[in-house]
Amino acid sequence: MERIKDYLLMEEEFVQNQERLKPQEEKAQEERTRVDDLRGSPMGVGTLEEIIDDEHAIVSSSTGPEYYVSIYSFVDKD
Repeated sequence: MERIKDYLLMEEEFVQNQERLKPQEEKAQEERTRVDDLRGSPMGVGTLEEIIDDEHAIVSSSTGPEYYVSIYSFVDKD
C-alpha cells in the first residue's frame, strides 16, 4: 500500500511539473518562430550578366556559378 502511495505522489509531482513547464515550452517555441520570421529567407548579391526576356535574366554570384533567374517587374532593365 505504501508503494502505491509513493507511486501516486511521484505521478502527481510529475504532472505538476509538466503543467508548470508547458507555458515555458510554448514561449520558447513562440520565440523561435519570431526569430525565424525576422531572419527571413537568405538573399545573395549577384551581378547581372544578361537579360534574356522581360521576366528572366542570367546572374552570376560571387562564388562563381551563373543562374537563370526570374526578375521582378520593378527591376530597371535599361
